[in-house]
Amino acid sequence: MLKRTITIFAALTGVIIIAGCATPAPMVRETLDPLTAVTVSASNTPFVLFREEPARSADADHYIHLGPIRVNKGGHYQYYMWVGAWSVAWPIDLAAYRHDLERIIIFADAEPLSLEVIGWTPAAIGTSAAVYANPFGSGSTAYYRVTAEQVRRLSVAREISLHISDANSDRFALWGEQKVAWGDLIEFVARAN
Repeated sequence: MLKRTITIFAALTGVIIIAGCATPAPMVRETLDPLTAVTVSASNTPFVLFREEPARSADADHYIHLGPIRVNKGGHYQYYMWVGAWSVAWPIDLAAYRHDLERIIIFADAEPLSLEVIGWTPAAIGTSAAVYANPFGSGSTAYYRVTAEQVRRLSVAREISLHISDANSDRFALWGEQKVAWGDLIEFVARAN
């Protein structure tokens, strides 16, 4: 009886250890910037939005990656939205593309969040390195200041879309369901509170 109890205990211990090792990757990453000494939190999976331009060519799709960032500088929190933009239709005029990104409007369901660019490099948010990888080497990145409430509104929206420059421009829509990006954003907001 004792031998059987020890065997069962050993098997259960092994299952518990294996289950502990099989935990999923974190949905939000937090890093300390070694040069600026700020703590940076970001969602692991940014959203991907797209816009088709069939008038130019069959492959003239434009993409925007959208990810939240929280920067903690000595207990003072600032929130940002990162945008990585690229196009299948390269080469394009990158200066003109940046001009289009100076103002974006993100729609959380039907509610618009109008954002002005604060910079094109990580220095704009007080970090020494990019928080998100540029989705395409020759694409453009931009940073926008947002509030915690605006990020929370995005996390509870049923639909997210984006317009560059103004609400009359072409609409960027979510590319597929993006369940992982939704889950990561919800976790980002939960940790921010």
